[in-house]
Amino acid sequence: MPFNFVKKLKNILEVDIGVVVTEDLDPRKINAFHQCYRSEMGIPWVLPIVKEIEVLMTNEMLVCQEELPGFGLNSFRTAVTELVLGKDNDRVANGHVLTVQSLSTVGALRMISEIAWKQLKLRQIYVPDSTWAGDHPTFLAAGFPKPKTYRYYDHDKHELDIEGMIQDLQEISSDAVVVFYSCCHNPTGCDPTPKQWKRIVEAIGATTLFPLIDLSYQGLASGDPDIDAFPIRLFARLGIEMAVCITFGHNFLLYNDRIGAAMFFVRRPDDIPPLKSHLAALIDSMYGIPPYHGAKIVATILNTPKYYEQWIGYLNKIRNQTQEARNNFVAALKRFDVPGNWNYISKGTGMNAFINLTDRQIQHLILYHHVYIRTNASLNVGALSDDKIEYVAEAIADCIKEYPAVEESDK
Repeated sequence: MPFNFVKKLKNILEVDIGVVVTEDLDPRKINAFHQCYRSEMGIPWVLPIVKEIEVLMTNEMLVCQEELPGFGLNSFRTAVTELVLGKDNDRVANGHVLTVQSLSTVGALRMISEIAWKQLKLRQIYVPDSTWAGDHPTFLAAGFPKPKTYRYYDHDKHELDIEGMIQDLQEISSDAVVVFYSCCHNPTGCDPTPKQWKRIVEAIGATTLFPLIDLSYQGLASGDPDIDAFPIRLFARLGIEMAVCITFGHNFLLYNDRIGAAMFFVRRPDDIPPLKSHLAALIDSMYGIPPYHGAKIVATILNTPKYYEQWIGYLNKIRNQTQEARNNFVAALKRFDVPGNWNYISKGTGMNAFINLTDRQIQHLILYHHVYIRTNASLNVGALSDDKIEYVAEAIADCIKEYPAVEESDK
């Protein structure tokens, strides 16, 4: 039989851990591995305005079972463009921007990667030296070799390595995609300041590198979507050709709807029609028609002033709760006398925090305490309620006590 020849893939440890988490029935289990927000009670939360709009969609017969265009719901695409770039943006007015609905961030990354490899003839992707490795298979599937890295995070000082970063960006060859995170960097939670972003943009502007900016957490770093989109608007203002991948899973909590967008920025309006033709063929070959439900919810919220105002309030609730969880986590680590200076966690943004555990310590955390974090020693602070924070901090203290030595292979 043909399936007798199928061999299990190697190097999918993160996938394997996800399966183990699901199958672990221990009552102490804490899942800080996943990427989803949890309420103060530690449970999933649906935004009240999302529930309200879903009722309206049903009662007013707004649910559409007709096929959407391949590029997605037009009201959604227009609203997303304005959310990212603001009103009356010159690049939009001049016909330099194309926004396409996608299947969350992964779908956007796949579209951008395919275009970059096949049409732009770019041949390498560079990512931060601390990054979300879950994106790498998408790059590989499009044809790119294994991503290379540029310096981003100083693990000793727990801050951005801006000088190393600028130096590396200046030395990258021209036929490359460079991945940035607009805000809430995953996994470190360490973002460039506006002044540092200006240096980064200047370094890119002096090259022919192609920036790919991940905007997965707009509004969750500062509570203000305009502030969190600053890097993208800065790149756009300088006329740089680039792409942006977006998801509304985190800031609208629409994880299951897989709703996102891919944005392409060109220098000439004449470049849009051929780009559209290739994207249309690509979408038709991958999934054909994007989903309606999530796009309609996002478009309704962004295009309705009363809903938009409420959404900003919910963004700030999520942001403030996550920041409080960061502070409480640091306080708990100190109470359990966990060695090291953990204050950098309080200074971070978003749901992710980096805790610098060794491989052996992570294994102990999982096997003996049933606390699941990622293999790169980051965890989702936004998933931890107060009682879970205490348990996780105590478990980390035990791991470091049991295996205090930092092995050379773990550095």
